[in-house]
Amino acid sequence: MSFIMIFLGGGLGALSRFLLIKLIDSYGFSSLSLGVLGVNILGALALGFFLPWFKEGGRYLLFTVGFLGAFTTFSTYSFQTFELIRKSLYLLAFMNILLNNVLSILAICIGRALSLFFFF
Repeated sequence: MSFIMIFLGGGLGALSRFLLIKLIDSYGFSSLSLGVLGVNILGALALGFFLPWFKEGGRYLLFTVGFLGAFTTFSTYSFQTFELIRKSLYLLAFMNILLNNVLSILAICIGRALSLFFFF
């Protein structure tokens, strides 16, 4: 049953990531993908918010391992940073690293604080 939960969550997360990145990037931000930044921040916010509820079991596997694991994308963020460096766009590469890491960590903190404030 664990594999099915991860499979279902992962499929939904990957599809959601694809659609949201396409939507955000359709607004014309080409050098720095705000879509990837957006899904990483939103995924971190959701993880911080829901992790106190889903510590183990099927919901944990479905949502955190499956959905959020497929929704967020470290590899795409890493590749985009590599491409910016390869093109000598060092400031954009630095901004990509800084924004993805700092804002994602901040989003986890905000999500957790909101969850604890409203529900615990």
